[in-house]
Amino acid sequence: MTLDDIATLRPSDTAGRHHVDIALDPTSFGRALIVDECGGVWLWTESKVEVAERLSHSAHLRRIRQAVTTTRDSFFRVAWGTRPGTAVVMSRTELVLLDLEGDSPPETLLELHGDGRMFTSLDKTALERQASYSTLTTTYEVIWVDELAPGSPVLSWTHDYGGGNVKDLEVAVVHIGEQAIAILSSGTENTFLAVHGPSEPPATSQHHPYALTVPQGLPLPLASLGVVHTQPNDVAANTTMLLGITPEGALWTIPLRSSREQQQKAPKRKAAIRTKWSDAVQAKAERKEPPVMEDDDDDIAGTRFKDLNLRWAWLGEWCYLLEA
Repeated sequence: MTLDDIATLRPSDTAGRHHVDIALDPTSFGRALIVDECGGVWLWTESKVEVAERLSHSAHLRRIRQAVTTTRDSFFRVAWGTRPGTAVVMSRTELVLLDLEGDSPPETLLELHGDGRMFTSLDKTALERQASYSTLTTTYEVIWVDELAPGSPVLSWTHDYGGGNVKDLEVAVVHIGEQAIAILSSGTENTFLAVHGPSEPPATSQHHPYALTVPQGLPLPLASLGVVHTQPNDVAANTTMLLGITPEGALWTIPLRSSREQQQKAPKRKAAIRTKWSDAVQAKAERKEPPVMEDDDDDIAGTRFKDLNLRWAWLGEWCYLLEA
């Protein structure tokens, strides 16, 4: 694998402020939204030009919103909206919709009030999943918001995760069939909490929040959590996995499974793969001579593979490392 350095973004490029979150455009690999530590929002775009039969990359940065505070190291999150050409920006107490292509002023979608009640995370995959609602979390709730109906959420569940004291609560949305399941996790807690919610109207939920069983040997807590989808040859065998990173940087996958008969039940992880080595490999491991193997012209070798769409999962891990 070869890595090419296409562009570098420094704090000096964003008015001397550090970047605290990024969201890739799911419709184009050449665009990304960036929010800095004072709430300024920037649109990064990449263009490719062929010069002398060589491909040249150039990057452009456009300011979408001025900083909203002079306090540095503030909490801000950014994501693409459910409609193309929109962005959603989150602070600790306010969720704002931005129009990237028109002249509409910023619009407050939701504002929090009350001691200890604050936003903690924002799902970045709503546009990619073609969902009608954005999913977000507070210290007390999981909330679904409609950009076309500002002022109040379309659905809200009280999660009781950490008793309202967990400020680093993250949400990763798992889309299985017609179900959109919000998986809550924290870098300070040892619990995965699942909350069923809507992707399309009507905004209803058929399950109370429940805890997920954690595989044995998984080091907890995880520093960050993302979602990946495998795409094997057999479409019916598609698997959704959680991808977590430990504070030390190790990556772990947690497969989830849901059958047609169990669509209304909690997603279940696949059993751990049990491996039986061939006699030849086992003999090498034990430093013994392998047995003589007879040729069989009728044997046909075959391979199986899975494609992993790690774009959003790696983005989540990159943002964690950036903040660290």
